[in-house]
Amino acid sequence: MSSTLHEALLGHQLVRINANPVSKADAIRQAGQLLVAAGCVTPEFAESMIKREAVAETYLGANVAIPHGLGEDKHLVKQDGIAVLQVPGGLEWNPGQTVRLVVAIAARSDNHITILRRLTRLIQNEATLAALFTTGDAQTIISSTKALIEAASSGNIAPRIVQLSTMSVYGSSIGVVDEASPLRGDLGAYSEAKVAAEALAAGYPRVVTLRPGCVFGPGSEQWTVRYARLLLARRLGDLGSAGDGYCNLVHVGDVVQAVVRAIEKPQVDGRVFNLAVPEALTWNDFMVRFAMALSAVPVRRIGARRLRIEGKLLAPPLKILEIFAGKLGLRRPPPPIPPSLLRLMAQGIRLDSRRAQEELGVRFKDPEQMLTEAAKWYLSSA
Repeated sequence: MSSTLHEALLGHQLVRINANPVSKADAIRQAGQLLVAAGCVTPEFAESMIKREAVAETYLGANVAIPHGLGEDKHLVKQDGIAVLQVPGGLEWNPGQTVRLVVAIAARSDNHITILRRLTRLIQNEATLAALFTTGDAQTIISSTKALIEAASSGNIAPRIVQLSTMSVYGSSIGVVDEASPLRGDLGAYSEAKVAAEALAAGYPRVVTLRPGCVFGPGSEQWTVRYARLLLARRLGDLGSAGDGYCNLVHVGDVVQAVVRAIEKPQVDGRVFNLAVPEALTWNDFMVRFAMALSAVPVRRIGARRLRIEGKLLAPPLKILEIFAGKLGLRRPPPPIPPSLLRLMAQGIRLDSRRAQEELGVRFKDPEQMLTEAAKWYLSSA
């Protein structure tokens, strides 16, 4: 596939989520407008896609359609590109065909054939498509926990289960929280599902629950790779008051250490353990120090207006583009900065992890060492 097609896919302007077209022609025109706005095609290209519908089938199956222009209209394509229109409510494409994902392809050569092959493989994976049509996996968290508990309870000997939960169970709590603090689960479907999963596991006599903070270190896509990319792109930096919340870092090796100790230690059945470095590290502290370790200096000051643009305007299309590009094996787009992440970086919640140190014997890695190690790993592997 050409590099121009890769680059076109990276633009958030080529994705529209929660679209509500009134007809197939309207959906094609909306996708065409995205391609025009991105400089990929001329305005006439949308009509070429509509004309193609009269002579060729563009419904792939599995609620996916791939409109593209007529062969004789390649001169309308300025540069290769793909526009994605997510239609969660569904749209009748042809009689008996419901579409929830419209993938409009503009290609000057035969690049569209490669895309078609990958899309054909994609529609064979129902779970992947569900992630593109909507988002969220709360039910998966609950059903998986239930299945695990049922399996463990079915034998003659009850094995110990180490449940990896999350600090998200504390929800919007602020201040120092220990394991006895109330579980609010009020940060959305994931937070709520994790509380429900803990409630299911609580009925099993030999469960040990770990509630890690932000799992950081080599290989951590969410908290290492994403932040490194955002800092190097100068999209994050010193956030002012928006970054005064505590980041509650925990090294991935320390989580592994806690799991091993939870398996080996006697008399910890039914116990719950927070996992986070003892140091009160704010998100601003973390980003400035991580940026310095990455040589992403000078560290940029990010204002409130820019953060609102990132969270409200750019995050939704970038998220679906991230999923779409990943499943098709394309180059990764810029990571989104969703509103949930902005809320977290401003939240003054601090995990009290003394119980894990005292009862499990966990020795948490020094934050400075963590940041230096993660930066070296990222720069050597990027």
